[in-house]
Amino acid sequence: MVLLVLGVLVLYLVPPLVIESLIAGRLQTQLETSTKPEVKVSSSFPPMMLLGSIEQVQLTSKQIILPGGEVVHDARVDMSGVSVSVPSLIVGKPAFETESCFVEARDYEYQECPPELSGASSP
Repeated sequence: MVLLVLGVLVLYLVPPLVIESLIAGRLQTQLETSTKPEVKVSSSFPPMMLLGSIEQVQLTSKQIILPGGEVVHDARVDMSGVSVSVPSLIVGKPAFETESCFVEARDYEYQECPPELSGASSP
């Protein structure tokens, strides 16, 4: 019984931590940030994250460089309906696509993410 409870706790607590770390590393490269951005992932059923289904991803960073070279400060990127390729998760380089993605930053109008970011599957 105790092992069952521990197993369920692991399935609910570990996937968000692992996925957050992997996505943060991927987006650090994608957005050319000097430090790893803060990433929060959420899903109503966290074990589904292991199958590549994430409801929300929120990224915050002091500075990011958007595809095209535009530098924005105090940025927040909100993604929803995120689908992560399971094979890419296994190798530790998550490739993902989003249903919606918006960027908000200081001195930057809140707008949709560039296509390169909302489908950040490039190596």
